[in-house]
Amino acid sequence: MTILAIIGGLVGFIFAIAFIAIGLKRFAHGVDSTLSLSNVQVILWTGVITGTYIAMAILKQGFLGEINSNLLGLMGISAGSAVAATTIRTLQQPKIPIRASTKSYTPPRTRGLLAQEKKTDELSIAKLQMFMWTIVTLTIYMIVFASYLANNRPELPDIGSGLLVLMGISHSAYLGNKVADKPA
Repeated sequence: MTILAIIGGLVGFIFAIAFIAIGLKRFAHGVDSTLSLSNVQVILWTGVITGTYIAMAILKQGFLGEINSNLLGLMGISAGSAVAATTIRTLQQPKIPIRASTKSYTPPRTRGLLAQEKKTDELSIAKLQMFMWTIVTLTIYMIVFASYLANNRPELPDIGSGLLVLMGISHSAYLGNKVADKPA
């Protein structure tokens, strides 16, 4: 491993961790102040892919060129799911006039991250499936990235079309479940 790989890895890691920490604190909550699974996933993937891109650009000492289509598809699935989930929830909420808030910031609650919409004490299988495939895909991506970095191979790893399809299926199930489930 070269000094550029070490520097790139550290800079990319620091960027990814900082982005994810700020994102989870500021942008991951849903309308009910619980963590939104789709928002958390967008934050995780954006932080990880951007961090790995920065690391590989430092290793290459320049731009990497095109980002592979599976990573672009994954980012599209994640972002589209977050937008669709917010739209679904907004359409299901009763119309309440917006008032100026005088409350200070309170961190989002994690209880609803994997819970059903109506019953926050019951696990949602659709959310669990989406969360588990996200963790599996992120883990595989980071292992392959570490291998590329260790071997001075300055390119972004591909997640593979099979994992991309599984991510798409889990997001479809998540959104379908969200449409069918009316909030309490």
